Amino acid sequence: MTRPDAIVVSGDLVEGLLLGSTEYPAALREQYQIAEKLLISLVDEFLRGDRSRVVIVPGNHDVDWNGVRQSFQTEEYVPENLRGFVSDPESNYRWSWADQQVLRISNPGQYESRFEYFNEMYNRFYQDVRLAHPVDPGRPWNLFSLDSGNIIVAAFNSCVVNDCFSYLGHIRSRDIADCHLAMRPLARPGCLPVAVWHHGVGGPPWASDYLDPSTVKLMIDKGFRLALHGHRHDSSVSPLDLLVSTKESLAVVGAGSLCAGEKALPHGVNHRYNVIQIDRSKNTGWVHVREMNQPGIWGPGQLAETGGKAYVDFTWTASSLEMPDQGRSGGYSTALVDEVEGMIASGRSEEAIDVLLSDTIIADAYKRRLLGKALEISEKWSDLKSLLCPPQNDEELAMFYMASERSGDMAGVLEVLESSEASGEFNAQLMAELKQRFRVRNRLGG
Repeated sequence: MTRPDAIVVSGDLVEGLLLGSTEYPAALREQYQIAEKLLISLVDEFLRGDRSRVVIVPGNHDVDWNGVRQSFQTEEYVPENLRGFVSDPESNYRWSWADQQVLRISNPGQYESRFEYFNEMYNRFYQDVRLAHPVDPGRPWNLFSLDSGNIIVAAFNSCVVNDCFSYLGHIRSRDIADCHLAMRPLARPGCLPVAVWHHGVGGPPWASDYLDPSTVKLMIDKGFRLALHGHRHDSSVSPLDLLVSTKESLAVVGAGSLCAGEKALPHGVNHRYNVIQIDRSKNTGWVHVREMNQPGIWGPGQLAETGGKAYVDFTWTASSLEMPDQGRSGGYSTALVDEVEGMIASGRSEEAIDVLLSDTIIADAYKRRLLGKALEISEKWSDLKSLLCPPQNDEELAMFYMASERSGDMAGVLEVLESSEASGEFNAQLMAELKQRFRVRNRLGG
């Protein structure tokens, strides 16, 4: 039997407990003890006990509903644009359909503890494990190095705003940027950057439990070329492309569920897991689906997009995690970028701004991203607004609007929104939300 090189667990380690469960918290802690025992047995059986080759991210079932409910209080004020108000990922407000009430996070500390039981298990599992980058379950991302450093895995928490009232999948752009800065010192020529999170990408109308595709396009821009997720309880392989100066692509692979209850499985889908083979030299991989066709008996599964085959191949373009421009001045340029990114990561954003404004070696596109990050950290909102006008992608559009609001200068914002919308190059949902925020702000006299 060929042993795997690594195991990826894309969330939902437990079923969780419904609100008001009389078995809370003992039953929840017991669920994590069972999950931990299963993980350890898999590591011992397939990875010779090496836990450094296991990547774990939380899922929505890992959110402690009973604990987080105590962090909310009823809010008497009901905003006019209720749907837009509570659907903002950064909002502290929620809508309870059961009670027909608006609620507000009144205890942020209690809210942030909703992964307490997951974190306890996570810390026990990785205790005393030697890792290339120390892990912290409280951080929205963690890094793992696989295949002797040839594969770098960024494990994102897509449940950063997920609770008993919000099922949204969300990864903040600033967290992707921070993770990217931490990844670069680990990068080596030809390495494959992989992203892992829980929620699927895109979803049906009126649903919210998925990740916005524009977030994944930002990951492509940051150099990720393979993405793994769970949540949908079905196996899938989808390519996503980003058109910049060249076409860059990333393969998004969804996993089935190993242990979900029968009611949680899609119609006609059994328990599944994926086996992924990778050939980095050819930027090619294969997804093999394994399925429990009979109780306790596993065999080839079926992928709908392949007409029922048990496997599908996928490709990706060469990663841009390593900076281009490796010609005559490439060495100096790359070293300077590393220096500037180090300044930003260590909080010396003002110093980074001075270097970026005076340097002409760093490629313009990357200089723009670094400068935007430094200006945001320094809260130089007017300068950030000027830098991002006109915005070039969804992230810049959102940042441009935020910078305009925080600088108190909304001049020209409507014109930018309208021209961006007319171009057809920006996410429609993001555009609609920003225009709605602009209209509400004008109505309130802001």
